[in-house]
Amino acid sequence: MGLNKYVTLRLPDMYVGQILDGLNARRDDWLNTLKYLEDGELEEFRNMLECHDKSEARVIVNLYDDIIVEINRQFTTNK
Repeated sequence: MGLNKYVTLRLPDMYVGQILDGLNARRDDWLNTLKYLEDGELEEFRNMLECHDKSEARVIVNLYDDIIVEINRQFTTNK
């Protein structure tokens, strides 16, 4: 992702849990969007997000995965 500027946050663990919940929900929305773009079907009503194509949706899913993994890594390291 190029040159990144790092930010240090100091938050209560409950806040971090809520942030992770929100990120996971958003990731799931993107994953459902990707699945729909790949096969045209939804198992049940899901929130569809706007993007250009399945390639863009896949990039966004991967970005959310990376963010979630990194926050979890730091969160468990600092417990």
